[in-house]
Amino acid sequence: MITPEIPMSNWPIKRIVSADYDFMAACRLLKDNFPEPLLGNVESYAQILVMEERENEYPDESYFLVIKDMSERVAGTAIFAYLKRPNVIYLEYIATERKHRRSGIASRLLWEGIKMIRHYGYSPQAIVMEVAKPSEELDGYDVESVRKRLKFFADLGSKVIEGVDYRMPTYTHQREIPAYLIVRPLSENFHFEKWQARQILWALFYHVFRYDGDISEERADKLYKITSASISNLSLVDPRKAL
Repeated sequence: MITPEIPMSNWPIKRIVSADYDFMAACRLLKDNFPEPLLGNVESYAQILVMEERENEYPDESYFLVIKDMSERVAGTAIFAYLKRPNVIYLEYIATERKHRRSGIASRLLWEGIKMIRHYGYSPQAIVMEVAKPSEELDGYDVESVRKRLKFFADLGSKVIEGVDYRMPTYTHQREIPAYLIVRPLSENFHFEKWQARQILWALFYHVFRYDGDISEERADKLYKITSASISNLSLVDPRKAL
């Protein structure tokens, strides 16, 4: 008897809690989707999976998810962080196998991640993402690939925060990469204002980028001041019109 193929909408989603086989498969998938300057040593994410370290050194919650096909192969992955102070979710990475792009599993990973974070008792007001701007320094980040990434977030109802000269720290911290900072409200009462942009920037520099162990508090101060000072005519624009 032939077993009917299970649709992608029913593929299982798993939260990674140890550096197991699925973790390593997800790392390989991320390397296939992101250039090294944006990814760094992705295997180092194993440290946030250790409960003791997460409680002692990582005050914000981290979620490492994978979606697996019916052959138990990792077909997509996403890494989220819940940032308590601004009460938002930060989507660090989301990626799928090339053959599964535009299949809907990436958006399913995103919504299931939000659902999981709510299940743990949080009520985030928004989810924040980044898309690096086109650059010859980033292999695979040409105009067309960036346009596709922006369209993906636009289709999910997200907006680019315009008026913020956002430069994403790299994992070597010798330079910053210009990027679009994107927000998707999750609450009807969410009205994006300048003070919220400042809170999000502060949280990214102090509660996300410093966790890689290289960026100093002095460096975080400098990056935050440069970026937050650039907030001028803050507005939200359609990601498809931002490029």
